[in-house]
Formats: sequence, structure tokens, C-alpha cells
Amino acid sequence: MNENFLLGCNYWASHAGAFMWSRWDAEVVARDFDALAECGQRVLRVFPLWPDFQPLDPVYGFAGRLIEMRLAGQPRPDTPAGRAGLDETMLERFAHLVDLAEERRLQLIVPLLTGWMSGRLFVPAALANRNLLTDPLCVQWEVRLVKGLVERFRDRSGILAWELGNECNCLGSVTGREEAWRWMQALGDAIRATDPTRPVLSGLWGELDGGSSWAPPDLGELFDLVTAHSYPHWMPHVMGWPLGEERTLLHATVAARLQSDLGRRPCLAEEIGCLGPMYAGRQTAAEHLRGNLWNLWAEGIRGCLWWCSFDFDRVADYPYDSIAMEAELGLLDAERRPRPTAEEYRNFAAMLDALPPELAALPAPRREAVCVLSPEQDQWAAALMSFCLARQAGFDVQFVPSDRSLPEAELYLVPALTGNQGLPAPRWAELRERMAAGATVYLSLADGAVAGFAALSGVEILRRGQRLTPVTLRAPELGTMTLPLAPTERAYDVQVHEAEVLAVDDTGEPLLTVCAHGAGRLYCLFAGLETGLALDRGVGGDELAPYLPLYRLVAAPVLTQRLLRKPDDTPRLYLSEHPLADGSVAAVAINNSPHLLTVDLIAAPQIASAEVLAGEGRFSPGVLHLVLPAYAGAVIHLRLS
Repeated sequence: MNENFLLGCNYWASHAGAFMWSRWDAEVVARDFDALAECGQRVLRVFPLWPDFQPLDPVYGFAGRLIEMRLAGQPRPDTPAGRAGLDETMLERFAHLVDLAEERRLQLIVPLLTGWMSGRLFVPAALANRNLLTDPLCVQWEVRLVKGLVERFRDRSGILAWELGNECNCLGSVTGREEAWRWMQALGDAIRATDPTRPVLSGLWGELDGGSSWAPPDLGELFDLVTAHSYPHWMPHVMGWPLGEERTLLHATVAARLQSDLGRRPCLAEEIGCLGPMYAGRQTAAEHLRGNLWNLWAEGIRGCLWWCSFDFDRVADYPYDSIAMEAELGLLDAERRPRPTAEEYRNFAAMLDALPPELAALPAPRREAVCVLSPEQDQWAAALMSFCLARQAGFDVQFVPSDRSLPEAELYLVPALTGNQGLPAPRWAELRERMAAGATVYLSLADGAVAGFAALSGVEILRRGQRLTPVTLRAPELGTMTLPLAPTERAYDVQVHEAEVLAVDDTGEPLLTVCAHGAGRLYCLFAGLETGLALDRGVGGDELAPYLPLYRLVAAPVLTQRLLRKPDDTPRLYLSEHPLADGSVAAVAINNSPHLLTVDLIAAPQIASAEVLAGEGRFSPGVLHLVLPAYAGAVIHLRLS
């Protein structure tokens, strides 16, 4: 799959939305594609609607026994398409669409099983009212559908990738990971057996709570790329927050990073959006997209596709005539006039085109810290706030589940440890080894259990009980911060033995300690800070500032190694560093605030030159001066002495 950052949208024809195949108009599609290409779209996700392409009608006999499957009421012809239950007229229309895309150099991602779309099911009559994920008859015809479509179009150069379908985990229910795995494996293997040359994407609605049947590790096992579908309105701990806040701006990036790290595959942010003008004004939506483009690109995510291509306020069919939100989601309106979001795509595409190829295809950033997620916690809450705190403090993280060996790092975060299971013994053994060699470990405790805790932390827990009110942390060097409550928050009565007390509560009870381990150290916070912050309705992006001294403290050894460092008073300026093959480094600076930012970065002595290739800035030894508009970024090429 193309290594460059994919810019595009999810496409339905402007005149008909999901009903484009039954109301096919090639001239409309051609004009749509022209308009989308003009505003910087390079990849379209296009949907062969299931009941249009496989219009199966059942014929039943005595006692409801299925005698025959017909094609739109007629006997199926003895052809490859007929045996797969595919409609030749629809196949010809899809071929025409591919022709139009290839003429305009638009690449296509094809979700093969499009049975869930915009809040409703689209299912052939023969399979209605069955469990589409577990019923053998359904799976049989689903496999035939995907094989038939892939076989018909596998020689077309305009098709970039296949995927199972659109959010197929919404088609029905499964009893657990095993049933989900079996269904994904059946369709994924059918696609690969028919076309082994293209990547296969998951295309699923992302569930990141740690207990999902559609678990990221399983998706990574079965697919070449995993996908993230991220909308502020439906994301836990993001829903209800206005666009422009830290968590609404970054949740798509965190979700994609989490899917990628847990699945050990590249991730495409395949659907993002703001859900129309009732949720955000047009300019607010454009700023939201601008920030997402910069953050996703800098984080190493493979692309960003907007939902959706056009407004459908003139389409008088369900869902567009019944669900108000679905009608006004377009990059362009029904007359193909660009929204401000379309201009953001055009601008970002122009920026990438102007960069040298090795910078446009940006390598992954250095990630100094490993964030270890525990099995009984709200993993999405812990990951979201760990990521935001780390980036505001000035370093990058990668996520690792507790059942996986830990990569080498100088800093390990174990945020909001929860539950009696805690972390497996092998993880603690690895952490002890890394600390002995010089690494730093930060542990925050909600109600998590740790075997051998006293020896590990230098602190003995005398008793603990439910914490009912937020606690205030006080420390001479960290200041004062109120720690919001995690759902399983505990108050700890402790006795300190080998550790040093760095912070206490209002009663003098230790809240933050540090204990030496060989050349390294363990910081222990007796509060589930990260989960508490995620659930606190009063903590937005700017309200994270009181907690940043804690993250800067534990990350001090890695922060000093950064080539570019930001002032402490610019928390929503994000910096990432990307080593290049020739030994130079690409740096990306992103202003994730709603205000123009003028800032002087501290440049390490080994920087011989710094060329600002995108954005406004100048370099002098020791200082990089940048001017960054709201929700925008700069690209700097650093050459080292």
C-alpha cells in the first residue's frame, strides 16, 4: 500500500447518497469525482451496497425449507456472477465508477460487504432477520459476495485496497472474541485467496475498552491494516466536549495509535468527522480537520478520510429524511461547492507535495515512553489521558498491553492500575530489570494489586479504603493539584521505608514517592490520576496544566535528550522528532490551541542547521523561532553536527 499519507473521504454520489447504485447516473459521478479531486482528495472509500449487488430472493417450500436462492426474483445464471448471487448490471456500474476514478488518478478503498450504513441495515431479502455474523447461510453468501467482487475487479489498477465492509461488527451480535475471530477470518481469507496482491483492511467500528469482542490484537492478526472510526459524539470520555478541546481534537489520533500499537499493524484513520452544523460551525469543523491532519500525520498514522463526501439534504430517503444529522456531513454541499473542510484538504495536500519525498512520507516519531495498559482498567480512559499528558509535557508514548513483552525504553508508564489482577508477574520482572539498567517507571494506583509491592516501592500499605472526595497533592517542586477521582479510587494509609516522599495530601499522608532500583527508579502515585482525569467533566486541554509538572518530573531524563524543547507555558504545542535515513531529523511542531502561537524553542547544541520547510520560522544557534496559526503545524529539517 502506498507509503504516503492518504488524503480522502468516504464517497456516496451527491444526488442519491446510499441509493446511488439503484439511481445510477454516471455523469453525476464524473462531476463528483472532478470536484473531489480539485479539493485535494486522492483516495475515495466507495461502497457496493449489499442488497443492490447481491439481491438474493429466497424460494421456500414445505415447512419453510429453503429450496432455491434467486437473483431479484429470477433464476441465477450459471456464470461466476450468477453463482455468487451478483447482479451484472451493478457490476457494470461499479466498473464504470472504477474507470472514472482511474481517469482522475483517484485511488479506491472498497468495503466489500456494505450492509451497515448511517445507522441502518441494508441486507438482501433472503438474509433479513438472521444473525448476519453467525448464521451459516449468511456467512456462505457473504463469502461468495466478497470472492465474486474481488475476482471481478482484482485486475483494476485504481483499487488500492479491499476491506471486509463498513463497520461489519454492527451487523449482528457475537458471543465473544472467538465468534468474531471466526467470522473475520472466513471473509479475510476469502479475499486473500482471490487477490493476494492487495492489502486487506478491517473497516470496523473501533471498540477500545479492553473487553471488546473485536479486539485490536485479533484485528492485527487477521488484517494488513487496522482502521479507526472516530467521532467525538460517540467516543467515551469525549462525548459532550466541544470541538477544539484537547480530547476532541486528539481522540482520533489516540484511537488510531492505540489500534496500531495493540494490533501491531499500521492504522488508517478511515472515518473522522464532526457530525454537521448542529455540532460545530463550518469554520470550527475546518479547524478540527486541520488539527487532525497534522496530528495524525505526525503520529505515523497512514491517512485521514472524512465522512462524508457531500451533503445529502436533498435525498428524500431514510436515513437522510429521518435522521437530521446524516444530511449535512459533506466536504462539499449538494451543489458541489467546497466547505472550509475541503479547503483544509487542499492546503494539506499542497503542503505535502512541496516537501521533499523523504519528509512527505514521514517516518514514525521517536517514542521515548512505553505506556503499559492493565487488563481490568478502562484502557481507553487511561490511554487517552496518558497520551495527552505526555504530549503536553513534551514526549511521545507507545501503548503495550500487559500480555506482551515490553520493548526497550528509558521510561515506562503504568497509569491508573486497576483490579486484583494488576500486571502479570513477567511484566514486573521486565520492569525491575529495566530499572536496574537505568530506566524510570511511573506507577499510578487506582485500586490495582501489585505482588511484592513493599519491596518494589519501598512503601508498606497499612490499610486502604474507598476515597470519596478528590484529594489535593502538595509538593514544594510540583505545586498544588487536585486529583480527580477514578471510579475505583482508594485512599491509602502507608508507611514509608526505603522510598522518598515527594508529595503529600492535606493531612500529610504520602501521595507521591520515589524509590531507587539499581541505576533507575520507581515513582508511585497513590491515585488513579489518568482515569480520573478522563472522567472529570471539568478537565479540558488547558486544565491539564497543573498535572504536567508530575509528568515532566518522571520524564526528565528523556526530555533532556530532545533536540527541540518547548517552554513550559506552551503545553498545547506538540513536538515530534522523526529520524531520517541520512542521519538528519525531521521535526514537526503543532499548535493544538485556538490561538496564534509565537514561540522560541530551545535547540540542542548538536543542531547545525534547521530549515523550516512548512510554516513560518527562523533558526539561530540555540533557538528556533516559530509562528504557528491555530491548529496548524510546521515542518523543520534538522541537520546535526
